[in-house]
Amino acid sequence: CLMWYYAIPLFDTAGTKNKLDYAVALYFLGEYDSAITVLNDLLYKEPQNLRALNNIGMLYLVKDLPDIAIDYFDSALSINGAYVNALYGKADALLLFGDTTHAVEYFEQVIMLDSTRLDAIMILDSIDSTQ
Repeated sequence: CLMWYYAIPLFDTAGTKNKLDYAVALYFLGEYDSAITVLNDLLYKEPQNLRALNNIGMLYLVKDLPDIAIDYFDSALSINGAYVNALYGKADALLLFGDTTHAVEYFEQVIMLDSTRLDAIMILDSIDSTQ
């Protein structure tokens, strides 16, 4: 975490990749609101940037605001319905709401599109073992 602290002043925030990297650094420092601001600035210029939409959704999950997170995941999925990271994020948010049925459907889509997603497989296995 100390590495990120010293790296922040050195970031060149011009350009999409740099803004995304900067937001990740802010995330690792626990500066969630600042990361969201950086990503929203990027979305203003690039409203269909899937990574920015997904990362904002994930930040809202970390902040325990799954209802807001789902809005961002849905925005990403409206652009690309097969965007695995947004499918996973939405499934995770649905679990936080206790909507296991729909969460399972999204985790299954994740696995269908990317069979290497062990995290989704493990979650599905744990859901199956509790039912």
